Amino acid sequence: MKITGITVIKGRPDHVYACLTSLGHIADEILVADIGMEKSLHDEVEKMKNVTIVPMGDVAYIELIRETLKNKAKYEHVLFLDAD
Repeated sequence: MKITGITVIKGRPDHVYACLTSLGHIADEILVADIGMEKSLHDEVEKMKNVTIVPMGDVAYIELIRETLKNKAKYEHVLFLDAD
């Protein structure tokens, strides 16, 4: 079974690396919604294996972001994890 991990990042959350590392252990693909991620963090995350950053801009509800990314997932099984 293959899994897509999804997270949403704004700014530079304290636990972002722990979140991405955790997802990396179980997910075959990681989609990161960028809703205002710091540029330096964006550059670091962009280099990570199996991670795709999806620019989202301002969205009224987190559910809309999750639904958009779920529709972009390669795999049927999806895991959402908050970076904060």
